[in-house]
Amino acid sequence: MEQSLIHRCLTIMAALPIALAISSTASVADEVEKFEGEYEFTTYCATCHGLDGKGGGPVAEVLKTPPSNLTSLAKENNGVFPYERVFAMIEGREVAVVHGREMPLWGERYSSEVKKPIVRARILELVTYIKDIQQ
Repeated sequence: MEQSLIHRCLTIMAALPIALAISSTASVADEVEKFEGEYEFTTYCATCHGLDGKGGGPVAEVLKTPPSNLTSLAKENNGVFPYERVFAMIEGREVAVVHGREMPLWGERYSSEVKKPIVRARILELVTYIKDIQQ
């Protein structure tokens, strides 16, 4: 009996690192995606939209059209974050007709740097980050 208990304890101890690695894989991937999206936002969006995403970046006051408050997109869309619309706006497929467009076409910038699947992934990470800052 004592040897059986020792054997079970050793088996559990041996399996524990594997179980922890499997359970943490999803959270590590989520954190990497969040970090990448936050980096993209801070690097390319915060100058106009502000670090908090509310539209008060250092360049905002010189623009003809004030930058959008990106933290209220879901609220303005009946509580549903408009993933496709935000993606299309960043990529350049959708243009704000009413005010024109001062926002750069980031899709073109991304596509000049890397291959298309990577471009879409970077934009998706950015959109996911914007979704995460909704209030």
